[in-house]
Amino acid sequence: MDHQARIATDLPLRTASPPPKRATNPTLVAFASALAVWSIVYLLPHLYWGLGGTTGLSAVKPSASALPEWQAINLAASGVLALPALLAVALVAVGAGTAKSGLLLVSLAGSAIATSHGLYGIVYRSLMVAGTIDVDGQTFDASRHGWVLWDLLVFEPWFLIEGLLLACTGGAVVAPQSRRRWVLACTVSVAMATLTGVVGIRI
Repeated sequence: MDHQARIATDLPLRTASPPPKRATNPTLVAFASALAVWSIVYLLPHLYWGLGGTTGLSAVKPSASALPEWQAINLAASGVLALPALLAVALVAVGAGTAKSGLLLVSLAGSAIATSHGLYGIVYRSLMVAGTIDVDGQTFDASRHGWVLWDLLVFEPWFLIEGLLLACTGGAVVAPQSRRRWVLACTVSVAMATLTGVVGIRI
């Protein structure tokens, strides 16, 4: 009995090895961080206006800011704009190569909507400034239609960059062998979403 006990005490104790740490994908973290920050940057003025702030309303079309539901619209927009930031966190938490298809579908849809919104808006506002398209029945006048320039130079480019960041973040998540298909899916989705704007359905 003593001999068996001595053998048992001489054996090394086996301890459960800790689970291997998942390698961090620096590309995914970089794109996701940029996406989260970029979304919050646009969220803040909407939240401010939604809470009753009035500074900066000259950047907005007067008929929009005069709506009785203006504050409610901006509060709702703030909630929507928080979603890409949360999506960025979720994609990093799940990790590259293991993201659920649902998260990638959300990224794809968001990219299509934001990118097409920006592309269509930039072209449309450019035509207004050039005088090809009227502004509410009037020729563009910078002194009266400053909001058009804000749309052209600030708001629509924000949408374009947001859409590209969503596409790039999703691309950093998918497996390398699937990235060509991801780029193709993003391109087709943007084209289809842009077509809706051309036929008069602005997303």
